Amino acid sequence: MARKVSREAQRDTVTRWHPAAQEPGQKVPISLRTCELPDEAAASAGLPEPLREQLTRLSADGVLKIQSAFDPARLCARIEEEDGHAWVARATPVAGAGWSVEVRAAGAREILDLRELEAPEPLERILEAAAALEPDAALLARVPRFPRMLLPQLEQRGLAFEIFEEPDESALVFVKSVKFVKNVHPGRPE
Repeated sequence: MARKVSREAQRDTVTRWHPAAQEPGQKVPISLRTCELPDEAAASAGLPEPLREQLTRLSADGVLKIQSAFDPARLCARIEEEDGHAWVARATPVAGAGWSVEVRAAGAREILDLRELEAPEPLERILEAAAALEPDAALLARVPRFPRMLLPQLEQRGLAFEIFEEPDESALVFVKSVKFVKNVHPGRPE
């Protein structure tokens, strides 16, 4: 079952669930990452080390969400010029909270924007798209609010998910169809 957290605790956190998390000793991949940059990162010539580390750990179908107090135009250019990687960085201002930058691999699937739809249509569209996913494929969608009703349905289908609640209370939803093989312990019944 997905972890239950208060609305205040959810803000600026990622809610995660993966079928492998139910098995002891299984490593759970993370595709939706967050990073907060201090003001001094704006003046640095290269990429700040915490950001470089997050980028190297980002999956090909994942998203890095960067919260920034400064205008990140130069930072976005540095990310896109990073040697050996093809990243796309998109910055948007956040009212009263600075900037939000999304970094994704160049050529990654488009993010479905379902924010203008009335409930339950975003939930239905995500479930339809998730049902059509090939093994190990992923989808990303923006929804108008944290999708509480979606979480148990994704779990029941054995889909991994990560959800980031934006400062405006909309959410970014990452859903992945995973191949998961349970650990089989000798002498222990299934």
